[in-house]
Amino acid sequence: MLLFAASVSFILNSLTTVFAAPVSYDIPSQPLSSALRQLAEQADIQLFFDTAIVEGEIAPFLKGDLILDDAIKQLLADTDLSYELLDDSILVIKLESGPTNSVREAEGMRVNEIIVTSRKRQENLQEVPLSITVLTSSVIEDKLLTDMRDATNFVPGFEFLQTATREFERPVIRGQATILQATESGVATFIDGLSFHSAISTISLADLERIEVIKGPQSALFGRNTYSGALNIISKTPSDKFQTNLSAHLGQFDEYDFSMGISGPVIGDTLSAGLYLRHYKYGGEYRNQFNGRKVGSEESDSLSFVLSYTPNPSLSVVSRFNYGRDDDGSPAMYLTPDSIKNVGFEIGGDTVAELYQGTVPTFPVNFDSAFVDDPGFEQERYWASIRADWEISDYYTFTSITGYEESEQFINHDFDLLPTSIFLPLNLVIVPGNPLDPLVARATMGRTENVEEQQTWQQEVRFAYDKGARFRSMIGAYFYSDSYIDSRLSHSAEAMASQQFMEALAELESLLAPRTIGTVIPPADRRRIIWRDTTNWALFGKVDLDFSKELTLTLEARYQEEYLDFSVFEFSKGDITFDGEDTFRSFSPRVTLDYSPNEDHLFYAVIANGTKPGGVNDDGGFDPLVNTPTFDEEKIWSFEVGAKNTFFNQTLFLNTAIYFNRLSDLQFTESVAQSDSTADVVITNNGDANIWGAELQVSYYPENIEGLGLQLSFAYNDSNLGKQVIQSDQGILDDIFDDGLQNCSLGDADPRSNRCKSVATSVGGHRLPRSSKYQVVAGVSYEKPLSADYDWFAAADYSYSSAQYVSAVNLAKYGEASLLNISAGFKSDRMKVSVWGKNITDEDSVLSVMNFINVSSFENTLYGTLRNGRQFGVSMSLNF
Repeated sequence: MLLFAASVSFILNSLTTVFAAPVSYDIPSQPLSSALRQLAEQADIQLFFDTAIVEGEIAPFLKGDLILDDAIKQLLADTDLSYELLDDSILVIKLESGPTNSVREAEGMRVNEIIVTSRKRQENLQEVPLSITVLTSSVIEDKLLTDMRDATNFVPGFEFLQTATREFERPVIRGQATILQATESGVATFIDGLSFHSAISTISLADLERIEVIKGPQSALFGRNTYSGALNIISKTPSDKFQTNLSAHLGQFDEYDFSMGISGPVIGDTLSAGLYLRHYKYGGEYRNQFNGRKVGSEESDSLSFVLSYTPNPSLSVVSRFNYGRDDDGSPAMYLTPDSIKNVGFEIGGDTVAELYQGTVPTFPVNFDSAFVDDPGFEQERYWASIRADWEISDYYTFTSITGYEESEQFINHDFDLLPTSIFLPLNLVIVPGNPLDPLVARATMGRTENVEEQQTWQQEVRFAYDKGARFRSMIGAYFYSDSYIDSRLSHSAEAMASQQFMEALAELESLLAPRTIGTVIPPADRRRIIWRDTTNWALFGKVDLDFSKELTLTLEARYQEEYLDFSVFEFSKGDITFDGEDTFRSFSPRVTLDYSPNEDHLFYAVIANGTKPGGVNDDGGFDPLVNTPTFDEEKIWSFEVGAKNTFFNQTLFLNTAIYFNRLSDLQFTESVAQSDSTADVVITNNGDANIWGAELQVSYYPENIEGLGLQLSFAYNDSNLGKQVIQSDQGILDDIFDDGLQNCSLGDADPRSNRCKSVATSVGGHRLPRSSKYQVVAGVSYEKPLSADYDWFAAADYSYSSAQYVSAVNLAKYGEASLLNISAGFKSDRMKVSVWGKNITDEDSVLSVMNFINVSSFENTLYGTLRNGRQFGVSMSLNF
């Protein structure tokens, strides 16, 4: 069936090439560079040209139904320019006497002619006064990127944290990381203009036009949860010519990635459609020593269907539907043994090591998940959107975007990671003799089983005014409604836990003697259902004022209100035990001043404000003693200056940015005592932090070496926490380092009890955790004709990231890594074959680390996630 579809598509595409359908053009007389861009937009093709060769040229008026060749010839009449069409979708403009290697020209001018929509309008990347890294569809294909985790290796200043399976992901921009899943990451993902909430590491990159990584606060235009940046993902739009794309990606460790895309006209040039399919499977590299089974497996299937309706040149309507299914197995995670701890102190005359300082080492995966049926992560999601763009007149444009997202996740893990059959249930309540906890600890251990369901509606409308004069403006409104339900721990799991609890406890006590684990409260029925409803509405706008041809002031702002309602139903009590709500209001401005003396240079300065959403704490927040039901938004003021430059006839591109961020009302977790002598963890707004950094991006395509491309990027990011940031773990360390004992010599956190609980103290001056101080990316590619129809190519990409701290205490760290990827092969206009290797040096540093509880000792410990090692494979693609 697939072969038949490909054959039919090939025949139809050939007929279309011979009998090219005319396109309705309406392009006024204007500078040739602008006229060519309008032609490319109306013909839906990519355009590459050197702006220097069209400087001073004026294009004639072009209107009517014309085939593409005739339209181009009319625009280029009376000039010394010629053109070439590659794959019928890429137009290269060149001098008659210029180079004949069209591939080299397209490669050399790719950076200069990338169009982005990071300010909600189409602009040239080099003309946008923002720090943006763009991964186009060609870059995604050339670098063999399969998901967002691969993409981060090529974007300095952007990191992608993943702990356990793909549902635990945290994108980080410019070091503004969130430690726990309890709060949002500060980086929102937008697909075709709408916020996307499912795991983005599961989406297919095969049907994407580009990925824009926008750095710095984007709250003014993009809205909620973009206080450190945004991922703006643009999907492919169906072509008005029949096209079929087939690709296969095969690698070691049972990795298979197949995708297919078919698009073309349905009704002339009025209605076109596209269908994109993907199947991905990864068997896993590591084995669980306990039973010899593979861990870290992943599987995804996705389907996308797109309709593009253009009844006339003034109206465009694009409808999209996407379905995805994901299924991951147990993660490649391990528990660090207590023997590695090297920060110690005395208790009762015995020296006890409780924390680890240094780079976290790797250990084998070794756990028993006998009580976990079908462990891992499963997700099913639906995504639909419709976008309408209407040119009301020559000056006014109306845009409407509507979206709906629905997802259901099933999460089932054995999080104690121990090679034993001891099973302890979720939310076992312990009052330990553990000196690391100054109060008491409610430990989350053993098996977790969650079913999460989420439904989201979004609507955005905006009007834009652009007369081509010195004043441009845009105003818009946004509405967002999200409903989330989390059902935790099944009844059968609770029954199993209660039945085995006392036996397991007796065994633990014998293992721990003579130390005590304190008072243990046996598990009750801890089944619960959590409801969370979020409603957000906003008004936003933008004004551009040209003081001169070179100097522009841009003012942007958004006012938004977000209402959050949160409830918990406990089965053991048969009632709603927790009910909280709050409303958060914010005003986020951004001011940009940019100066462009000519087409090759742009200098800019930006002042921006942003917020990360506030939230509602768990039931511990409503305890009378705690009284912390909600936490406020985290805020940022960002100051950035930058420059974008091109040199040597558009062959060298140099972009730089320097920034300073002031964070306030940081969202930190705190261990708090409750009135029933237990404890919980709540999120509080805890002090401030400073972040400063610099970024550099260089691309060079030497004129005297056709086919050679060089790239170098660098990011520096440093930070320090303010003195107001208080942490209980640091208080314990200060107490210990004072006299070698944990004896509350610096103060007691809870004088009501006769047990010492060290006072929490400041971590001021420490670096923010979960971010690298240095990142470097370097790449080299070379392409040369092999015959009249084929080129051969080779490429190598290197990336380095420095170590990250696990927590604000700045003791344990992880993640320093050097990665090298290589590829080589041959290609033509219709096909491409690559052999490749990833992580050639077999870098084995820990991918991520988190603090947790060791169930066998009831002590603080570290859980690590293993990094994928060296891998080789082959990729193939066909275009008809």
